[in-house]
Amino acid sequence: MKLSNRTQGQLEDWIKGLFRAFDRLEKDCFFMPFLDDDVYLSIHGQEYYGHEGFKQWMGENRAFFSHGSLLHHSHSFSFDALENGLIQVSFLLEFKAESKEGERFEHQVSEQWLVRNISGQFRILSYQVTPLS
Repeated sequence: MKLSNRTQGQLEDWIKGLFRAFDRLEKDCFFMPFLDDDVYLSIHGQEYYGHEGFKQWMGENRAFFSHGSLLHHSHSFSFDALENGLIQVSFLLEFKAESKEGERFEHQVSEQWLVRNISGQFRILSYQVTPLS
């Protein structure tokens, strides 16, 4: 099923806003309203479950990356409307960062999210990252 252009634009803007917040390593409480209670994250071979799993993952990022060095650029979005207000979102993400030890990272990954749309409010149910070679 096709998503309206308006909803696609809103969802793309929302995702880009989340990555801007991630670049700033915002506090966990910023992200919680956008995550399902049972959110599943699969990132570079690591799996995290629920809000506590997300907090663990963010804590690992805050401990490893130099604050102010992260830069995410999302593009090439595709959207599939599923049943019950669910939306499958796929896109490419370019990621640049520096560790606290000065190691530089530059990667491109493929992301697949399962998002619930409830009256224009989006929540992530599943967040999967696949490295590109």
